[in-house]
Amino acid sequence: MNALLVAPLAAYALLALVATMGLLRRRVLVGNNGTKKSSVVVVAARNEVRSIERCVAALLAQTPPLRAVVVADDGSTDGTGDHVRERFGESVTVLDVPQDDASPLRGKARALAFATAHVRLHHPNALLLFTDADCTPPSGWANALASALAAQRRPGVLGAGAFVRPTRSFAAAQTLDWALGAGVAAGMSGLGWTASAMGNNLAASPEAYDAVGGFEGVGASVTEDHALVQAVTKAGFDTAYVLHPASTVVTEAVPTFGALLRQRQRWAVGGLRGGPAVWALYTVVATAHAALVAALFTGAWAVAGVKIAADALVLLGAQRGLGRRLPWAWFGLFEVVLTAYVLATPFGLLRPVVWKGRRL
Repeated sequence: MNALLVAPLAAYALLALVATMGLLRRRVLVGNNGTKKSSVVVVAARNEVRSIERCVAALLAQTPPLRAVVVADDGSTDGTGDHVRERFGESVTVLDVPQDDASPLRGKARALAFATAHVRLHHPNALLLFTDADCTPPSGWANALASALAAQRRPGVLGAGAFVRPTRSFAAAQTLDWALGAGVAAGMSGLGWTASAMGNNLAASPEAYDAVGGFEGVGASVTEDHALVQAVTKAGFDTAYVLHPASTVVTEAVPTFGALLRQRQRWAVGGLRGGPAVWALYTVVATAHAALVAALFTGAWAVAGVKIAADALVLLGAQRGLGRRLPWAWFGLFEVVLTAYVLATPFGLLRPVVWKGRRL
């Protein structure tokens, strides 16, 4: 059997096995957060009038209550900020992000930096929580993140999972795709290596945030969440990525394959700053999917089956951590979508990154 097919798929299967071991090892503390610090959540929003009401309502329903909910309206043209003000009044702080300042940051990073500076000024001791306008956290979400963050030896940054609402076939494929990524991230973190986290479900201690200079200190990046995790890790604070039902937010799928490609292109560009370990991970994933296509075309079904089984193994562990049943009926479509965007993403690195209608 051709070693060019076997070697990358074997490496991929080994990665899946290691991640699954890490998932079995990871324990998340929930309940009493063990700290007197309360939490403030920051939501960066640009043209999110259709989804942000559900997000803010869920944040205001947290038990125990958050100290503050801050929405950074990043130049919305659909009335997002005004809608939040009218709907929730003084229960929510809505900040209009300056669009003509001299900050080197762009896009979401600038909005988050502006809003978090406000939080650090008015709530200097609060834990910092971040989510996206299209996310719906459960009622104990903030407490779960605070619990896990407080359990760290030197609290730094904590990332947690997101469950994509499987409203249709393409969305269901993304549900499985996000679960796979979360499973690998949480598994590797369980073994001591936290490569990254997602900004739609993120917590940071004020000490760690200030130590790296916040989003301004980590510099311009199209994936500000990844850059923050890397900076906090280098500064000697603990970082982790965890899966637990209480800390999992529900989010929405992107509508088209083109939008998915642009999303993954942005993630890949930011991930290039992750160093040799992340580059090696990308290489294993890319070569394994190329080998999968070659194995299918040459009739090497057993070789292809190794890759499919590896994905299923991680997904089973992720399903347990997320606390939600995955849409297994769309597993085949998920494999097609995953393979297509993994093989297409390297070509996308040659194009400029566009986010929310802005070229970054």
